[in-house]
Amino acid sequence: MFILSLGLSNGIASASATSSHVSHCRINNPGVSAKVVSGVYQIHVDTYTPGTKFCFFVPSSSNGNYSSANPSISGVQNLDHAVAISYTQPTLVPLNSSDTPIATINSSKGLRTIQIFALPTNFPRFITFGEIEDLSNLNLLTTPVYNGIDYAIAIENGQIAFWTSGKYVVETLRQLNDFPQKLTAESYAYSYFTTSGPTGSYSPGTWHFLNAAFQEVGSLSTLNSSGEKLLPEGHDMTLSGASNPVVISYVPISVDSSWLDRPLSSQTVLDCRISEVQNGEAIHSFSFWDWAVRHKDPWKQLINNVNYPALTPLVQIIGSTQTAIDGFHCNSVQYLSSKDEFLVSMRGTSTVVVLSGDLTTVQNLITFPGAAQHFAKSNDGINFSMFGNYPFEKNSKFVSWTFNDLKHSPKYSDLPLLVGNCGNANQLSESNLWVGGGCGSLTNQATAFAVPKNVTIIGEYIRNFDTKPNISGILAVEGVGDYSYRTDIFTPATLLGP
Repeated sequence: MFILSLGLSNGIASASATSSHVSHCRINNPGVSAKVVSGVYQIHVDTYTPGTKFCFFVPSSSNGNYSSANPSISGVQNLDHAVAISYTQPTLVPLNSSDTPIATINSSKGLRTIQIFALPTNFPRFITFGEIEDLSNLNLLTTPVYNGIDYAIAIENGQIAFWTSGKYVVETLRQLNDFPQKLTAESYAYSYFTTSGPTGSYSPGTWHFLNAAFQEVGSLSTLNSSGEKLLPEGHDMTLSGASNPVVISYVPISVDSSWLDRPLSSQTVLDCRISEVQNGEAIHSFSFWDWAVRHKDPWKQLINNVNYPALTPLVQIIGSTQTAIDGFHCNSVQYLSSKDEFLVSMRGTSTVVVLSGDLTTVQNLITFPGAAQHFAKSNDGINFSMFGNYPFEKNSKFVSWTFNDLKHSPKYSDLPLLVGNCGNANQLSESNLWVGGGCGSLTNQATAFAVPKNVTIIGEYIRNFDTKPNISGILAVEGVGDYSYRTDIFTPATLLGP
């Protein structure tokens, strides 16, 4: 028989059940699942924070003289009818090791062996093809949905450095390293949302902030803006020059759109707000609808050209039966510290906007008809790029440009794949690109790899993307119908300088 947590059925008791009787069991266990397989107790840890210590109790018919030399096991105490095990979660866990024990505890009396697994049984299994065959070189932040469970996973040199999961929406895991790198207590952030909009186009919830060792150091679930309670949205966030969180919020508002050549199909709009937050208060905030009304000339043509309803659907407002048009859908925000500006991507209008650091003024804007892009970015505040989904064309595109006195000359590179929604691109060199994520498996137009049908592609290396693009490596997850909103190549924060 196995208990799980405080005497519920299933064989493992948490420390709080009997910790007063055992000197080293002082910290409750996180979630675990347990079963007996071929006479072996198998314990799978269902949560993970590197270095966390906890303990649990496994029943035994007598004092079994259990022991272990594994460094993850800091204490084994034999009791009359149980063994108390103190366990420290390792700093790194090998990929694809959900069926490989991280520690084994043996009995000198021939009783059942106890095995501890650092990953749950239902953990994503990664598969590679081509240039990514060696998993040990991977440094990735990814958010796959695997068998109906959302994960945020950080992979350093082919090993898992952090993961969390939930049965709702873990949308984004990103590094807070907007150029140039500014080390703060917050090195990473992930969004976890217990509610998702019916169309999936917006998902308010909570941002969790992690330090360089992936320990949680804070969170943000609500903000106050001039007396109005706003909810942060999960597509993206960044830090300001003062190291304050800068988040996206969607606010349903009633509007008069009669000034447009083609008035909106709904008089309720989801306004995109960009807010810098300090101690729960929005100290600076930008409303895209307010700006559009005050500056109708540049925005009128922009909104008139929006492809309704494909890119700006009617969505149900969370907590209400009312619908609103998602006309100002924002899906990325980056701080440009070299100029104290913010770069914002607006998918619905296929527009990229540069906002002043105090979130009062549009400094620049550029539109890419039909792009429906994700994740505009810049490494120097001068040269810009984005991943253009182009869902109504045959190819997604990588687009790069520079702003020059409000003029621009974009360079378009057709990619040998189509990602209709989501996804991100990291330019690795002048000619090599990484495309990761996508709400659904990446659709390849030409590849030399025989990728099985029962996997979901979540990332690809593309060589010579600007001349003759060639997919040279593929990262996939077992299972069909799952996906990863974004999968980014990154440099671990512990390796970054000041």
